[in-house]
Amino acid sequence: MCFEKAVFFDIEQVLALITRSLQEKRPFSMIRLSEAPNLILAQETIYPLEELMKFKYVRRYNARKETGFVFPNLEARDLMAKELRFATIVGILPYNDDRIASSHWMKRPLTDQVLKFYDFKPELICDACINREMPARTEFWQVLSNKRVLLISAWADLFARVLMSKKFSGFNIKIAGKIPMFHYKDICRVVGGVKEYDFDCILMTCGVNANIIGPAIAHKYNTVVVNLGKSMRFIVENKTGPGMPPYYLGRAANSKYIFLKGEKNNAV
Repeated sequence: MCFEKAVFFDIEQVLALITRSLQEKRPFSMIRLSEAPNLILAQETIYPLEELMKFKYVRRYNARKETGFVFPNLEARDLMAKELRFATIVGILPYNDDRIASSHWMKRPLTDQVLKFYDFKPELICDACINREMPARTEFWQVLSNKRVLLISAWADLFARVLMSKKFSGFNIKIAGKIPMFHYKDICRVVGGVKEYDFDCILMTCGVNANIIGPAIAHKYNTVVVNLGKSMRFIVENKTGPGMPPYYLGRAANSKYIFLKGEKNNAV
């Protein structure tokens, strides 16, 4: 069992962990194991490349220009497997997830397979969709109140404007800088470029690349890195934000999600 000794943190506990990490100037990062990261880790481990490249999801993923990642990429697989062990907390999907609009087999079942292959047993786990939930919570933005925030994303410029708008004025978030990231090939430039800024924490939206650079930056610069996933874009598009519902492409109809076998359902 990959999670036999793991402690599951709900959103309040994750927020408390981020707050404590900011106060104590300790590194914080989260790796999300959803469908695309699962498939990256599954390259030539769970599935031969010849088979994996025939998957409809992989073909469609490679056709989308905004992902910043192209299969196959065994270097990315090895980097992600390495950073997985440096992450503060690992986000996993529940067995009965209905929020991510992808085939069931590539979500939690594949997570269990890849973690078993890599013999990785995380100590702290949380909901992989927590980066959709937190930006909708006023409490999350209160944690960032009066903080100098460095933004890493292709959406950094637009997102900075939103943070400076009336909608976020009560939080007094200061923009420490903006580092654009468009593609996996930008990793070295982005990680090295962080040293040019003075900041308290980092918010990023970098697709699956965030699973590689998040833990790397957190430990290299001893800082808090929060991966917002697609939420940075959704906030810019006014689909979510403080006091608004989280935005999902799936149904999000379940009131209870099962993260650990044999345990009680964990309410999101």
